[in-house]
Amino acid sequence: MASPVVEEEVAPKVDGVDAYVGDHAALDYETPKVVNGSLVSIIGDEFKYLAELHLDVEDGEVVSHEFTRHSLAEAVDRGLEPNTEVADLVRSYQDQLEEEVGEEIGRTETTLDAREKVVRREESNLGNYVAEKMRNHLDADVDVALMNGGGIRTSEQYGPGTLTQRDIINIFPFGNRLTVLEVTGETLRSALENGVSEVERLSGRFPQVAGMEYTWDMSNEVGERITEVTVDGDPLDPDTTYALATNNFISGGGDGYEMLADAPQTLKPVNGPLLSSLLIRRIEAETPIAPERDGRITVKNANWETVAAEKIPLFA
Repeated sequence: MASPVVEEEVAPKVDGVDAYVGDHAALDYETPKVVNGSLVSIIGDEFKYLAELHLDVEDGEVVSHEFTRHSLAEAVDRGLEPNTEVADLVRSYQDQLEEEVGEEIGRTETTLDAREKVVRREESNLGNYVAEKMRNHLDADVDVALMNGGGIRTSEQYGPGTLTQRDIINIFPFGNRLTVLEVTGETLRSALENGVSEVERLSGRFPQVAGMEYTWDMSNEVGERITEVTVDGDPLDPDTTYALATNNFISGGGDGYEMLADAPQTLKPVNGPLLSSLLIRRIEAETPIAPERDGRITVKNANWETVAAEKIPLFA
């Protein structure tokens, strides 16, 4: 599976690979890049394009290649029709899926806010709910939770009213799992600094949190934007070790959270639940839910006019 992570982290370190193809990334390249002698083809998500890559091989070595990027929308406009047998099979699976995911799992008494302009730059009531469920999953001594806003998708609002499995799966489409880390207060502060470092670009790294409150100043230089952090009402201690619940994308260093990549894991992702499954179970058990904004994230000197209308790619 090719992605910017492969281009930046895998291909430079691995020799002998001719090509990396296939991906679920928010970028698409008009032609493959060459990294450490390997072709890296990134063709985007949501099936907008189909890549065709031909390799010319002589004596076991790739000597040249031809690449074509096909637009599926343009192909349909030209009269491309689906294979009847494949289309029938897809419809049968869609019907089965529709029946299952369309079922009501609960209700919300407040409007759940998954809009990008909220979850990627300020406190969201849905972000609060997700982070709280992550923090409280083990009924153990987990101090804080951090969820990247880019992991909350659809950019829509839900309710008040019925919630279905489809709603939750659409909002949390990635296969991210819960993990719990041990981090120092200094590392936690660095993580928050990273989280607010690209708000102007609506970066998905923005931190929705639980168990802590933080204040950030948009007018400050990047790296100096976090002005106050408290955990359970007490000032963050840089030398204290805190239990941090997050998802495996973040714990692996995704979205710029490299400071968490080597932190000890008290709950490894392989043992943690899928976030979508965790939230479906909690909504079923707690319905009706009514999450609110409570002031855990404070923004100073916000100038939303500087925030780009188009987000940067998210590789979760």
